[in-house]
Amino acid sequence: MRLPKIVLVCLMLVGLCSADSKIKTRRTMMGQAMESTVYVKGARERREDTGMMGMGSTTIVQCDQKRIITINTCTKTYMVTPMDEMGPGMSPAAAMAGGEQADRGAPQKGGVLTIVNEYSDTKERQKMFGLEARHIRTTMSMEPSPDACQKQGMKMEKDGWYVSLSPQFTCDAGTHRYAGGMVGRGARPSCRDTIRMKGGMSNPGFPLKETITFMAEGRPFTMTEEVTELSTANLNPALFDIPAGYRQVNDPQAMMGDPRAMASGGGSCSQGIPIEVAGAPAEPAPAAAPAAPTTLKAAVVTAAPPKASGVLRVGVVKIADKTGQYLPVFNLRLDLMYEIQIRKMEPIPLDAQELKEAIEEGKAKDCDYVLFTEAAALGDPGQPAPAIPGRVIKTAAGPDDYHAKLDIQLFRTIRPLPELKTSLLGAAPVRAVDAVMNGFEHEADAVREQIDKDLHPQKAVPAKAPVKKAPAKK
Repeated sequence: MRLPKIVLVCLMLVGLCSADSKIKTRRTMMGQAMESTVYVKGARERREDTGMMGMGSTTIVQCDQKRIITINTCTKTYMVTPMDEMGPGMSPAAAMAGGEQADRGAPQKGGVLTIVNEYSDTKERQKMFGLEARHIRTTMSMEPSPDACQKQGMKMEKDGWYVSLSPQFTCDAGTHRYAGGMVGRGARPSCRDTIRMKGGMSNPGFPLKETITFMAEGRPFTMTEEVTELSTANLNPALFDIPAGYRQVNDPQAMMGDPRAMASGGGSCSQGIPIEVAGAPAEPAPAAAPAAPTTLKAAVVTAAPPKASGVLRVGVVKIADKTGQYLPVFNLRLDLMYEIQIRKMEPIPLDAQELKEAIEEGKAKDCDYVLFTEAAALGDPGQPAPAIPGRVIKTAAGPDDYHAKLDIQLFRTIRPLPELKTSLLGAAPVRAVDAVMNGFEHEADAVREQIDKDLHPQKAVPAKAPVKKAPAKK
């Protein structure tokens, strides 16, 4: 008896046609690397990011339910984002909140957000992990009308190699994730735009290697992601649903929870769901961790890429969060690095957080400067802005704005005295974290200004003319 060809192919691919998949990926953004583990079972996907939110953030995509679920395992909260409710009359804020309007009162009618999607198969094919990968390019652009609540347009291009891991997984999870982010920042919850889609959303498959380029206001931002491991497994269905006992919230800020409860151990970062079920192949024992390097220089000297001639390199220390609100410092540092990059400087993330160690690491990574940033305080709308002593760079905060105080210090790696030490305010109408990010624009301007002063110091005051001596008496 001859088996059908499709069955033989599935057998040769070690059951990938029917079995669940476990994938490990590595994402790189501006020199900052992040590892993720992705599980795929039927029409659902689960992604666990290491270090993205710092508190066990997990994303579940349910193609069968046409929704994305974001879970915080520390605060035991979750947020639901529908995939197909971004139609006419639905505001971005309402869609992100699961279809409920986040603000009180009747929303103000805005304009039109036109989202255009283009899909191009290059017809190139390549064997990757024993599977045939397709080379596909996609483009998504967002254009707001003049009267739209969302003022900022954006464009996203994806170029990658994709495979089909599960026939039931038919939605483009990545595009929906990024589309949600595109219409998030800058929109007002009390204002409602109409979303107009053109071209639809095609699902290229699961990306084995992908480069994503964002363009906003003429500023490019590139991110790469690549699969490092791909294997089969028999996964527990409970991994792909909302955990029992978790509370639904309607915005990312609420997912952060009460920092006082977290500090006292009130939240648990373990979900407690077994990943694999009976009959699954045994997971290989993890390899022993490599020995820690004996010196800081040995740990970091190979981490930074070679420095190009004439480039100004700024080492960016992890954001210090003194607000008590558990800010997403990993993402915030990337946003600050982006602002530094578009001002024609090269940002490099530093692991050290103390001055002496950070300066040493900065030298090892060929940094000219080291930048420290502290999120000192957050204020809600209606609260007075904090007093800021000394040299101030200030963003005007209206009565309905959130505001954030940032304290910054800039050091040259050749000496431990600060070249720049100042405070500033950032403001935003929707979220407190946006006020922090808006403050980064002024911080990057201040850093660029100070570095320009160092490179082009004022000309020295000319010396006084020598005093003429009286002629000697004859």
